[in-house]
Amino acid sequence: IAGGRDKHGDFPGLAPLVEERVDKVILIGEAADVIARAWPRTRKERATDLDDAVRKAFEATPVGGVIVLSPGCASYDMFRDYEERGRRFKAAVNAQLRARGEPELDAMDFLKKSKGILAELDMGEELLTRPVNVGFSGGEKKRNEVFQMTMLEPTLAVLDETDSGLDIDALKIVASGVNRLRSADRAMLLITHYQRLAQYELDACIEKYPQSRYSLVLAQPLTGRPHQIRRHMKHIAHPIIGDAKHGRGRHNRYFAEHLACPRLLLHAMALEFSHPASGQRRRFVSPLTGAYAALVKAFNWQTAVNTAENRLGWPKVT
Repeated sequence: IAGGRDKHGDFPGLAPLVEERVDKVILIGEAADVIARAWPRTRKERATDLDDAVRKAFEATPVGGVIVLSPGCASYDMFRDYEERGRRFKAAVNAQLRARGEPELDAMDFLKKSKGILAELDMGEELLTRPVNVGFSGGEKKRNEVFQMTMLEPTLAVLDETDSGLDIDALKIVASGVNRLRSADRAMLLITHYQRLAQYELDACIEKYPQSRYSLVLAQPLTGRPHQIRRHMKHIAHPIIGDAKHGRGRHNRYFAEHLACPRLLLHAMALEFSHPASGQRRRFVSPLTGAYAALVKAFNWQTAVNTAENRLGWPKVT
């Protein structure tokens, strides 16, 4: 729902994003014609007032869809101020919910729930008064995505590169928020978060380059299936050394013949889950040993491993 008294905003500049993300726009107020001309390729419908706009939006929105009041304009052509516009919007939404026999929105319950989720995600309550994503850091944007998802409680959740730009501490918070949403009646995509901890360059021409680079990666699967990490790393063209099925044969043979490391270089350093009977969290840890530990030492990766373990609360590798 967009419109009101025109503040001469850059509506044409928003056209590509609106075309991609918005199924239909309900136009209200004096700026309706201006917005309609700025978004020629988007489905549009005009409403006589905000109540009519909400009714039309409910009629046009399928189950699971989202209705957004994003006026992009001042409210003075129809209301005293934006607060009155907000109250009228809430009243109109509740009228539609009553007509459908659904429970109304309660502002206090909504605020209480939102503050509780903000606390779990280590986000201050000032978020409730900040413009969406304005001046946000990368970590704040990712946590804000999880916050919105938790409030909306979708039946299908798709998070695009949720781990991008996050350090380990922020990643733990986001992962916790994602995990609390997992349930039998909610579908979530298989996701593996990974972070490069260190890199090493060998003076060995194994493919077409004179040197070969390898990375030590911390992978944290939020959901699981057989061979998930191996498949995901292959999919992004970074197969795991020693993986006979999903890896690269030349590199596997080089590590086996020249570095005395014939094994798959994937190690479960920690497994954590809720006990199915008691519900208590359980964690099992296993330090690196043998050929893998020797390789970490040879590549000077021990500090990177210990740093990751300390930040994740795991015991040090010895």
